[in-house]
Amino acid sequence: MRRSPMVDDEATVRALLSDTLNLTEFTSSSAATGAEAVNLATRGPLT
Repeated sequence: MRRSPMVDDEATVRALLSDTLNLTEFTSSSAATGAEAVNLATRGPLT
């Protein structure tokens, strides 16, 4: 399964995108800010 990062300040948008991606071959990681996104990216590969 592939991992996809998402960054959006709207929680509703993040939830919708996450739910949609999880229906496909992706797992999702979401962040509300750029700093959170950098933290997610440094945890490991995004693929």
